[in-house]
Amino acid sequence: MKDYEFILENEKLVGRNKIGTESYMALEALLFKENQGFEVDMWSVGVILFQILTGKYSMFNNLVFVKKISYKPRKYNHLISFILELSLIFGTEKLSNILDKYGYEVEFPDDFPKEKPCWKEFIKRTDGGGDVLNLLEKLLELDPEKRITGSDALNHGFFDEINKK
Repeated sequence: MKDYEFILENEKLVGRNKIGTESYMALEALLFKENQGFEVDMWSVGVILFQILTGKYSMFNNLVFVKKISYKPRKYNHLISFILELSLIFGTEKLSNILDKYGYEVEFPDDFPKEKPCWKEFIKRTDGGGDVLNLLEKLLELDPEKRITGSDALNHGFFDEINKK
């Protein structure tokens, strides 16, 4: 009971459902989108898969909140490095579209890629073939409404050999 009381007392400080490691959090969670679902968890699974395939501990180099912040529309200076890193992975065009959907305007430097680079440019491990890249794409979909569900991920072609057993 004490733990629950502690959480209730500190809810104003950290907010609801905002506890976690920032570099594993989906964009919609970091931007305080309302009505988040299991899609945010699927993003985190995608980040872990990305780490396995790239051999890089963190997908994002600069995402650390020194202090948890409260939601203020159109104020996202605390996330600018994260958004810039996302643009290098997903391209500015797709990222701008999803940020617009959430009510954020961003102007990216002209030399940033407009289109998403090929995932193969980031991947060190190639075992798993195209199926693993396809799964990664679906897990790291910027739009949570289009992101793969847990059950669909488990039934993905990448797991066919396991699912046969």
